Amino acid sequence: MKTKPVSGCLLSTFLWIWVIGAGAGALTALAGVLGLPFYAQLKPDIPIPQWALYAYAVTFTAALISILGIILEKPWGLSGFVGTTLAIIAVEVSSGIPLAESVWILNNVTFLVVVLALDEYQMTSERELVEICRAGLAAEDREPRAALEAYRLLDATNVTYSLPLMFTGLLSLPLAYVIAYYVNLRIDCYQGVIVIALMCLLGIGPVVLLSVRRRKDKSEKRRTANVDIWQQRTPTWLSRLGSILEGVWIWGWMLLVLLFADVLQLAIMALIAGIVLIVVMLPVNLWQWVQTGPPLHWGIEALADPMGSYLSGAVFFLTFVVIASDVRLKPFSLGRILQEIPIGLRENSDKIFSFIANVALGFILLGTAVYHEVLYENLELGIIVYLFLGALIGWDHYREEQDQPLGILSILGQARCLVRLGQNAVARVKLERRLAEGGVDSHRRPKVFQQLAQAFYIYLAGYLPLHLARRQLREAADALDITTPHRELCESNARRIQELMDVPAARRLPR
Repeated sequence: MKTKPVSGCLLSTFLWIWVIGAGAGALTALAGVLGLPFYAQLKPDIPIPQWALYAYAVTFTAALISILGIILEKPWGLSGFVGTTLAIIAVEVSSGIPLAESVWILNNVTFLVVVLALDEYQMTSERELVEICRAGLAAEDREPRAALEAYRLLDATNVTYSLPLMFTGLLSLPLAYVIAYYVNLRIDCYQGVIVIALMCLLGIGPVVLLSVRRRKDKSEKRRTANVDIWQQRTPTWLSRLGSILEGVWIWGWMLLVLLFADVLQLAIMALIAGIVLIVVMLPVNLWQWVQTGPPLHWGIEALADPMGSYLSGAVFFLTFVVIASDVRLKPFSLGRILQEIPIGLRENSDKIFSFIANVALGFILLGTAVYHEVLYENLELGIIVYLFLGALIGWDHYREEQDQPLGILSILGQARCLVRLGQNAVARVKLERRLAEGGVDSHRRPKVFQQLAQAFYIYLAGYLPLHLARRQLREAADALDITTPHRELCESNARRIQELMDVPAARRLPR
């Protein structure tokens, strides 16, 4: 996810404290791995296995890199910090440190998310956003790098924020947990079901409700912006009832999607990884069957336990990486896929963050129904966990694109600058990701913007006829009228795309 420049004194201070802490942790673990003398003075009371020292060296180094990424305003900074924090907790628990002591590290993430939200909470007017876009257009020919930075600034500032929604997520989950904790003490049956119901309705429900209302209010403002005041009618009781029912329906669906969609996606990833393991291990299992006779094993049953666990973990990780990067598999080109995977992971860092938050929430809610004593015998542990989850969920819903047409023009501008700088693959992935974003009303994303993006993507993809891109450009030009938002900028973007299409050297065919 993208963050604004680190400007606040409080945020900067704590970021540098975490830099020092992560660096010290990485150096200490490395000293233990190398057996340096001063490590004996720093060794904790609980003995740490040798494998954990290697794991600590990797995870603390990753934490250091992610914090530096936040300082340098990289989109993957916060996602990396969350992931490495969870990895450090996993290493600590696996090496024998009690969960109640390890989970305190989650407070770092909670505090960072809150301070980041307060630091970047500011609005940019539409006029300023348009001026940034014009500055990028003016600099494309002479200084593509400067133009790229202008478009990235437009991308970072074209955002609306909702601190009430952020703090609702931060507070509603812990408060709902405290209520569920004391209710749990007074009931003896159906504890898991009742706890999940309370957490969904009182914990997640307010966040989803505010998010639905925010999007609906924004949609209503856009829809009525160009409607004459005399055409507006006073809503009847029937229309109000319909609006309430529609809101409840949308709220219910969003609640289900938030809780279970990403958990289901994780299950699908596990299924795909299992099928890949069967295919990979089939020659080995057939050979063993020929040598030793029945039974015929499937998957990793024939391997020793550590080797089988490592192989299954590696296959699942690769499956997750491919799916999370949204890499295009057709037409198949191994070189192109390997090139686009790291680009896709970087561009999808906000989606990966959302996935981690939702999966963590789903697993904890479902896990406490089975292993009920994990959180409901330690109030302090549960509050820390749900503060962490509330911060993640609140941040996930806290930021929203302010002007979607300008957002598309920003991506188009970035793609053109990247092509001028020879980074066609990055430009192609950016456009592909933008075109894949669905579920947007037509009045919020006019067709002309979609046609411009499709025209440039066809041009960059290389395997489609170029005349299709030119046809999309002509249709976009014909669709421009007085009601098109930012019409002047659209015309300038169409001309810039046409200029690139007229230069054959700028086009690279990915075969």
